[in-house]
Amino acid sequence: MTTTTTLTTTGTSSRRLTVVGLAVVGLVVALAYGASLPQTLEDLDSVNFALGVEAFDVSEHRPHPPGYPVYIAAGKVTTAAVTAVAPEWPRDRRAAVGLALWSVIAATAGAWVLYAFWMAVGFPPAQAGLSAVLALVSPLFRLTASRPLTDVPGLVAALAVLAALLAGLRAFRAAPQDRPPPIWWWAAAGAGLIIGLRTQTMWLTGPLLCWCAGELVAQGRWRESVRLVGCAAAGVLVWFLPLMATSGGWTAYLTVLGSQGTNDFMGVEMLATQPSWPLMVEALRRTFVTPWLHDTLAWVVLGLAVAGAIRLLWLSRPVLALVALAFWPYCVFHLTFQETATIRYSLPLVVPIAGLAVVALSALRRPVAFTAIAGLVLASLWVVQPALAAYGRVGAPIFRAFEDFDAAVVGMHRRIASEARQATVWVRETKPFTVLPTDRGAEVSAVVDRWRTGAPGPVWFFANSMRRDLALIDPRARTLHARYTWHPKTRTLVAFARPTDVDAWIIRPPRWMLGRGWAVTPEIGGVTSALGLGPHRAPAEAYLRRDPAPLRVVIGGRHLADGGFTLKTLVARLDGREVSRWQIASSDPHFLQWIDLPTGVPTGAGPYATLSVGVEGDQRGRPVGLEFFDAATYDDVLWVYGPGWHEPEQQPSTGLSWRWMSGRAQLVVAAPPGDLTLTLTGESPHRYFATGSDVVVRLGTREVGRRHIIDDFTETFTLPAADVAASAGVVTLDVSQTYVPADRNESADRRELGLRVFEVRLATAER
Repeated sequence: MTTTTTLTTTGTSSRRLTVVGLAVVGLVVALAYGASLPQTLEDLDSVNFALGVEAFDVSEHRPHPPGYPVYIAAGKVTTAAVTAVAPEWPRDRRAAVGLALWSVIAATAGAWVLYAFWMAVGFPPAQAGLSAVLALVSPLFRLTASRPLTDVPGLVAALAVLAALLAGLRAFRAAPQDRPPPIWWWAAAGAGLIIGLRTQTMWLTGPLLCWCAGELVAQGRWRESVRLVGCAAAGVLVWFLPLMATSGGWTAYLTVLGSQGTNDFMGVEMLATQPSWPLMVEALRRTFVTPWLHDTLAWVVLGLAVAGAIRLLWLSRPVLALVALAFWPYCVFHLTFQETATIRYSLPLVVPIAGLAVVALSALRRPVAFTAIAGLVLASLWVVQPALAAYGRVGAPIFRAFEDFDAAVVGMHRRIASEARQATVWVRETKPFTVLPTDRGAEVSAVVDRWRTGAPGPVWFFANSMRRDLALIDPRARTLHARYTWHPKTRTLVAFARPTDVDAWIIRPPRWMLGRGWAVTPEIGGVTSALGLGPHRAPAEAYLRRDPAPLRVVIGGRHLADGGFTLKTLVARLDGREVSRWQIASSDPHFLQWIDLPTGVPTGAGPYATLSVGVEGDQRGRPVGLEFFDAATYDDVLWVYGPGWHEPEQQPSTGLSWRWMSGRAQLVVAAPPGDLTLTLTGESPHRYFATGSDVVVRLGTREVGRRHIIDDFTETFTLPAADVAASAGVVTLDVSQTYVPADRNESADRRELGLRVFEVRLATAER
């Protein structure tokens, strides 16, 4: 490569200085990762690797196909060493650190390997060294080098093979009539061997290996070309034959591999199966922008990389061609056949981006170039350090949840259960417990069924924070033990580590539970609709714990007629005995029905009585939605949404749920004597209006609170006992501004909307 800058000086002093600098970088890398080693296993793949280290069996996903036998063999060595040095560590931590050590070792060696690779490509020493450093400190590389996964070891091993192949290629081109360079045979064998470390390495090393074989063929040296391919095959056989022996033979292995391949293509977002321009744009963003963690840093580096590619195109096309040959096939494979939401799959492409960025900056004067590259290095470290520190400080969400878990039974949402299936296997080997059925849409019903049959004790429930079906169980019996999450920046770089965030609930046997047929949240209503249920089709069931204490029940809902006048009669029966009957009309669709059970819930078969609510008569008429249920003793606070509140809504992608209130809305309260507190959490009115809104709380005609709402809010109001009694428990909320979406041409929605409220809490005031 021909340039005139000091950064491209190729003298011995520059080479020596670069090597010394890389030695320092390697030492710093090794020491820096000591504080960021993982506390637990995390991604599904890491659990599979740990299971494989303990007992290798590909058919049981120990680990998952294709088996990674080289990585497992290496992991056995380091895990045994960690166990010998730190036997007091928990099993999770020993396994995680034992595997992560290979990432740290690879990252440490990566300083020299990356340098050797860029030198083999044709970069001068200073450029090669700085390209290596920028890649090593890039946010994705830096964090991934702490993870118990194959990504960094596989990449560094592939770069070592590429460096050897390129060095051999240069030697062969310099003297094509001589015998092929011996380094080619070793590099080819290495290319085959490291497929057993990480299969994706074949997309990095394979194209260049084929190119080298093609150069031999072009010279008419067929025998040596076959020998080169044979060396690669020999490297494969080193791990493939033992893998076949332990997997029950070729047929059994192909069955397992085929099953895994099918699963890899099912429900996975990839361009090969879901080609679209929006997905292409998103895949490019995930591949080239997200790995740098900060958009500004990413666009600066990417802009420089484009400039570097143009500079090479002008000054040294052979060097640019070698860079493309090394990374373009993997780029195409990654964008087409990999789930780009898993950001770590983009790691190999960080290397050429960093190298090309350094090429662009090397066109500047030496002080300016070094200052600019140092700025990129420091910016990368500054951006990634919070994510790295958080990663080393706490374990993965699911393992922290399992660490705190101390019950005999756990329920899970289906996605959590699916993604944590191997983590569950891992934990149950030393901490036995029962996992309740996780049929889609019926995960909470499994908890309900357990208590209906009389099973004792509390249940832990690992919930997807986007789900809202726990509303089937009395909230007084539910306690959020903890919300286990990744640090926000860590989450970005470990994106799609499975499972991600987990909400751990402790649920005691409740006073009431709901069965099928309700619509107390949009999610639950969606299941009811999909099953063709509802009180107009078959009675919806609630289950009340048998207890002689007087009980109050309240049911709310809507007549869902879409035109005309209809009248329906709803009947509530407790263990078959009618306890309430009321009529609802389509002209006044919202209803509330209070049911008093002064003698409580009578004894009978099972610990819970069945309260059924159904429409009397023709079951083919207009539907009815049961959108609210609560039951409590006279000593508890019981409240319900009254007139002026719209139906519950939910955003499926985030789980955010809310109700809109109109200009005036009511809450109806039944509570023991004493002051109450009302807490409202909601959205800023500025999203819909030019100014803030006034919210006024009244009990009867008496104003008990007023707030001017500007931003997203959580406001608490005190409701004096005397005023609650005087108003018969009716709390009126007035908001000063409302609008109709249809009047703004936003939608066809004709509702009057005043304030979007995410949560309402009513409780006895603390004394």
